Amino acid sequence: MKTKTQLYLIGLLFGMVLLMAVQGWTQPKPETTGATIINAFAVDKGYYGYVWKIYLEAEDPNGQMLRVACSVDQPGYGHYPADWVYLKPEFQKHFKGYIQWNTSSSNTAL
Repeated sequence: MKTKTQLYLIGLLFGMVLLMAVQGWTQPKPETTGATIINAFAVDKGYYGYVWKIYLEAEDPNGQMLRVACSVDQPGYGHYPADWVYLKPEFQKHFKGYIQWNTSSSNTAL
């Protein structure tokens, strides 16, 4: 079970990198660079009702990081659709914080 959780966490982080593009799904212009995740961390396990926090630090040199996406696949329950967190203008160049997921809405714990 631990391996599955780690794989889902890696998939989640990879998905967030892909979805943090400056202009949604479009490719950035050649002279610009997109947002980059610098650090990320989340615990492997939690009990039912646990508030799972995914700590994240990301930066965009151009200050155009508009939003962060989170999409989860939970073993035994299914896929959760992407949830978008829009960033305030003062955090669009550098963001350091967490995204939370309330597990009480699911059938099983993390």
